[in-house]
Amino acid sequence: MAVRPDMVANMPLAAFGPSPMPVRPESRGESAREGSGGRFRLVVMPGAAGGERPVWVVALMAAGYALFVMLIGLWLGGGQPLPAEAGGLPSPGAFVAWAIPVTQLARDACAILTVGMLLGAAVLVRSRGALAGPAARCVRAAGLWALGWAACAAFAVLLALADFVTVPLTGLGSVDGLAGLALSLAPTRAMLLTVAAALAVAVGGHLVRRREGAAALLGTAVLGLLPAAYAGHAATGDDHMVATSGMLVHTVAVALWIGGLAAIVFPLRGARAELPAAVTRFSAVALACFAATGVSGLAGAWVRTGGPAELFGSAYGVLVLGKIVLLGALGYIGWRHRSTTVAGLREGRTAWRPFLRLAAGEIMVMAAAAGLAVALSRTPPPVTAQDLSVARVLLGYDLPVLDPARLVTLWRPDPLILLSLAGAALAYAAGLRRLRGAGETWPRHRVLAWFCGVAVLAFALAGGVAAYAPALFSVHAVQHVMLGVVAPVLLVRGAPVTLATRVCGERAEACVRRLLPLTRPPVVLVAFAVPPVALYLGGLYEPAQSGHAVHLLAVLATLGSGLLFFGVVLGGAGGLDLGTRRLMARIAIPGVTLVALAVILGPPIAPEWFARLRLPWAPDPAVAQDAGGALWGLLTVTALLGLLALLAGRRRRGRRRARARFLP
Repeated sequence: MAVRPDMVANMPLAAFGPSPMPVRPESRGESAREGSGGRFRLVVMPGAAGGERPVWVVALMAAGYALFVMLIGLWLGGGQPLPAEAGGLPSPGAFVAWAIPVTQLARDACAILTVGMLLGAAVLVRSRGALAGPAARCVRAAGLWALGWAACAAFAVLLALADFVTVPLTGLGSVDGLAGLALSLAPTRAMLLTVAAALAVAVGGHLVRRREGAAALLGTAVLGLLPAAYAGHAATGDDHMVATSGMLVHTVAVALWIGGLAAIVFPLRGARAELPAAVTRFSAVALACFAATGVSGLAGAWVRTGGPAELFGSAYGVLVLGKIVLLGALGYIGWRHRSTTVAGLREGRTAWRPFLRLAAGEIMVMAAAAGLAVALSRTPPPVTAQDLSVARVLLGYDLPVLDPARLVTLWRPDPLILLSLAGAALAYAAGLRRLRGAGETWPRHRVLAWFCGVAVLAFALAGGVAAYAPALFSVHAVQHVMLGVVAPVLLVRGAPVTLATRVCGERAEACVRRLLPLTRPPVVLVAFAVPPVALYLGGLYEPAQSGHAVHLLAVLATLGSGLLFFGVVLGGAGGLDLGTRRLMARIAIPGVTLVALAVILGPPIAPEWFARLRLPWAPDPAVAQDAGGALWGLLTVTALLGLLALLAGRRRRGRRRARARFLP
């Protein structure tokens, strides 16, 4: 039987454990130099006779273990390829059927190592100016692993096409329109994007010579991980928005986690001067990735299994339970590392052999998690989109009748949104702690404003407003005001940029200087106008409600334009005088009014979308559009008028202070 093509590109990278890897080659009997080149062999699994196994031997053992666990998982979950005669269905052959999961495992490994090497160069090793030493080795290694990543992804495209048309690889040449077919299928389209990103990283790995370039390559590699999340179970199953968000977080967190660990073990293991600081930084990264992996993995498992019954009563659920057990084991190993080996490295003590025992077990658990993740991606989840209402299929969830209580109490927790907001809150709190630890003060009203802004974003993106916004234009208009006006005003009043410059000093100031061109009045005004015009008048409203990627871009654009506008006009970013800022607010008011009138008087927005939803309790889409346009325009103009009044008050206070300075 042919393997389903929508399962080929699904890339749920497994959960891996945080373990900073201190390397102290001077430890007695626990490592040895190879010749005079200064290369080290790690005693990862010391035998009874005191023999040493170099790192590459352990890596091969881990690869074999991952393959073994993957095969066991495929057998337990029912995802193993069936014989060609099973069910009388055509088959591309045993080679294609078995090569698909093996290639996926190799592709995941290359992607993880590419991201990890770049994380080592851009984050773990702090280098100013040109890359040198361990950072340069990390970038070169990333280029080589990226080549392997691109090759595996390209081969996966051929396997997916052969599986779809049910012919062996050797028969693909006789298939007409193969290029068009590759571009029309979501899995192959996603893998082609991955190939492009991996090739860009491979080329950049041989050209980049500075830390900024390594950071850009890291961003490119992370982007290359994302397309697969939109082509598997998460994008086509129930509650696809939450599932896709969870997959995005899971994929990126795991790649940073295990990849960073690989960077510590391989190219950075001999850099004794940089290693303690690199281990400390990786310890913080690993802890954050552990939390993100756990939250996103549990959210995705809950969506796909539908609850505890299927979790314990289905093959898919059994594999999920196996991943949960492995995540717990890796969390325990990571805690042991943080409490023993990391502390020993910071204090200069020898903690080599205990660390190696933990690391050996950790590597094997990681390999098991990687193999189990591939098996899980090949196993059909128990929850499907069959026999569901059209609204449930389009939205991914059932939407009850709207009433004020549900609008306030209904929550739709999105892993990507909630983890991002938690990161913003924790970063602000960490800055406050460092500032107060240095004996400086920070106004309480700024702290209150920042956390209120984060709460508004949580309610707008994961609360009742987020649940009803795709189905009711009027609620979407309220969400747009919360994202583009209310939350930005509160966040700007929290002065996060000022806090960052006071805590981080020159590094933050350098970043601020690079962003100064964005604070020019024409740029700010155009940016503030683009999101509503594109959504309501440019035809992007329906894609933003039905597609996760466009929805995420629309949210970021709305929030970013609001932060830029109010950061300049209200917060004074860019150093513009008060008169220019007041003029910008005055220009924005008629612009908002014109867009609101265009929404109210213009043609129906996304009529096909609302016609397909067919919610029996929903108001007429035309009435909701009129109400939404009026709400958006009225609330936004009211906020701008309040901003003008605030700026006028500042101007009067400035004049009084100026007159007071000249009084006798």
